[in-house]
Amino acid sequence: MGLPLAAVIVQAVALFFARKPVRRVWVVGLTLVPLVLAFVFVVSAFVELIELDRDARVIRDAVWSWIGVGVGDAVFDAELIFRFDSLSAVFGILFIAVALAVFASGLAIMELDARADAGYQRFFVFLGLAFSSSLVFIFADNLLLLLAGWIGGGVGTAWLVGFWYSEEGSRRAATRSIVTSLVIDAALVLAVVVLFWSLASTGPHALDFGAIRESLPSLGRAQITLPFGAEVQTMALVAAAVALAAIGRAAQFPFTIAAAGIARAPAPAAAMGLINASMGVVLCCRLSFLIDASPMTGTVLAWVGGVSAIAGAAIALAQRDLIAILVAAAISQFAIAFIAVGSGAYSAAVFQIGMTLIVFTLLVLCAGSVIHTLDGERDIRRMGGLNVRLILTHLMALIGVFSPGFFLSREQALAAPFESGGMPGAGLLYAMGLIGTGLVSWAISRFLIDVFWGSIRTPLGFRGEFNDPPLSFMLPLYGLAFVSILGAAMNPAQIWGDLLQGGVEGSDSLTQFLALEFTEVAGAGIEASVRWQLVFASLLVTLVGFSTTYLFFVRFPRARTRLNRRLAPVQNVLAGRRAAERVDRAVGRPLGALSRFWLDLSVGAILEKVRRRIGVQGANLGRTFLTGLRRAERGLPDVSLLFALLGAMALLAAVLP
Repeated sequence: MGLPLAAVIVQAVALFFARKPVRRVWVVGLTLVPLVLAFVFVVSAFVELIELDRDARVIRDAVWSWIGVGVGDAVFDAELIFRFDSLSAVFGILFIAVALAVFASGLAIMELDARADAGYQRFFVFLGLAFSSSLVFIFADNLLLLLAGWIGGGVGTAWLVGFWYSEEGSRRAATRSIVTSLVIDAALVLAVVVLFWSLASTGPHALDFGAIRESLPSLGRAQITLPFGAEVQTMALVAAAVALAAIGRAAQFPFTIAAAGIARAPAPAAAMGLINASMGVVLCCRLSFLIDASPMTGTVLAWVGGVSAIAGAAIALAQRDLIAILVAAAISQFAIAFIAVGSGAYSAAVFQIGMTLIVFTLLVLCAGSVIHTLDGERDIRRMGGLNVRLILTHLMALIGVFSPGFFLSREQALAAPFESGGMPGAGLLYAMGLIGTGLVSWAISRFLIDVFWGSIRTPLGFRGEFNDPPLSFMLPLYGLAFVSILGAAMNPAQIWGDLLQGGVEGSDSLTQFLALEFTEVAGAGIEASVRWQLVFASLLVTLVGFSTTYLFFVRFPRARTRLNRRLAPVQNVLAGRRAAERVDRAVGRPLGALSRFWLDLSVGAILEKVRRRIGVQGANLGRTFLTGLRRAERGLPDVSLLFALLGAMALLAAVLP
C-alpha cells in the first residue's frame, strides 16, 4: 500500500513544488513498478492469510503511533495500523489488479494526448492520489485512517474529473464533484465523531474496528440530543450517516448527477472514478456491524438501491457520450449491490461489485480505444460499423458484455431480499432490480450496436482504413477480459454446485471465505425451486433487453427515431443537463468566486506585510511566489477545489476534539 502512495508523493513534489517535471520514462517506472510490487505483496500476504486458522485470519501491521493523548484518566492513542483480513484481501487483490490495467491504459493513451491542457505527469499524480487513497481506505484498521483514505479518494477523483481544465464543462463537473464530496465527507465525519464520543462515555476511547465491534453492545438504546431538542438513538444516527456517505460516494439516488462529470475525463480516469465510486459499498461492508445494529438503515439502503438501479439505467439510455453511457450503467449495477447490502447479503454485494468493476472497466477502456481511433469523437451517434475495423476491441467488448460471472453475481444480489427473510417488499425490490437489469441490457446492447454493429455514421475523414490500437493499448484489455471469464468461479451460488454429479459442498467459496467478517452470511434461506425461478426471470429480462434493442436499432430504426422524438423531453431530464446547470448556478459559481476572493485576499495580505517589512525586494519575491502558485493552479480543475480542500480540513479541525 505504501509503495504507490510514496511514488505519488515523489511525483507531486517534483511537479507542484520543485516545478521540475520528471522524465516520462521515470513516470512510467514510478507508476507501474510500485503497483506491480504492491500486487505481489498483497498476493503473498493472501497466501499467508489462508494458511492461518479460519477464526484467526487477520494480519495487522503497526507502522507507528499516529496520535497519543491523555483523555481524563485514560490514555487514548490511534495507531497507524493496516489491517489485512479476508475482506481487505479480496478488495485489495481486486482493486490492484483492475488498477494495473487502468494505469497501463493511461500510459498508452496519455502518451498521445496533444491537447493544450494535457499533462502526462499531472495525470498520474491525480490518478495515483485517487488510487493510493482507496488502498489506505481498504487496509485501514481504525476510523481515522479510514477517514483519511476516504477524503483523499474524493479529492483525487474531483481532480481527475477536471483534468482537462480548459473546458468549462470539466471545471463545472469538478466543482460538482468536490461539493458532493464535502457533503458525504461531512456525513462520515459526523458518524466517526458521534460514535467515538458515545463509546467514550460508556467505556474505552475506541477507534480500531475490533474494539468498536466489542464495545458496540454497551450503547444499547442510548440516545443523543440533536439541535432544537430532537432525540434519536445513537446507533440509528451513526448508521444513517454512514449510509448517506456510502450512497453519495457510489452516486446513488439522489446523488446520481455527480457521476455524469467523470465521463468528461479521459477513459482511464473514468475507470478510476468507478473504482472510487465502489468505495461506498466497501464502506458498508467494512462497517457492516453498524448497519446490522440499525435494521431500518439496511432497509433504506436496499430501497435506495432499487430506485437507483432504475434511475441509473434510465440515465444511461438518455446519454449520448460513449463513456457516460457506461458510467451510468455501472452506477445502476452498484445499486444492485446496495440491494444485497441492505438485505444482509454482504458477500453477494462483494461479488457484484467485483464483477461490475471488472466488466465495466473493460468496457470503458474499450470505449477509450474507440475514442482514440476516432481522434477524440465521443458521440455514439457518429459511430457505427467498427466491428470490421476494430476487430480485437470488438471481441473484448463482447467478452465483457456476455461475461458469465457478471450474470451470476447479479443473480445472487437480486435474490438477496428473498434470502434475508425479513426484508419488507422483497418482491417489489426484486422487480425494481429486474427493471434496472433490463434497461442496463438495453444500454449495453445499444453500446455494441451503435459502435460496432450498426450502419457506418462516422465522419467522412474516418471512413478509410484503420485498425485496432497498438499492443500497449490492447494489453490491459486482454488482461481484464481474461479475468472477466474467470470471474464465474469466484462465488457460484450453492445451487450451481448442487447441479454437479454428487454435489459440491461449499461451492459458494467467496461467501465461505468472508463469513468471519460479517455477522450473518445470507445464502441458505431460499429453496432451490424459488432460486431457479429467479434465475430464469433474470435471464429472460436480459434476453428481452438485448432483443428489443436489436429490433429498435437494426430492424426498425424508424420506429426508434419516432420514439426518441417523443421521449426527447424525458431524455433531457434524465441526462441531468438542467439540474447540472442549476447546481452550477446555485453552488459552483459562488464557490468559485469565493475561493478566488479568498486566495487574492490572503496572498494580497501576505504581500503587503512583506512589502512593509523587507521592502521592494521582498515584494518582488512575493510576486514570484504568487506567479508560481498560479501556474501550479493551472494543473487543478478549478481554484474552487483549493478552497474546498481547505474547507474539508477546516471541517475536520472543527469537529475533531
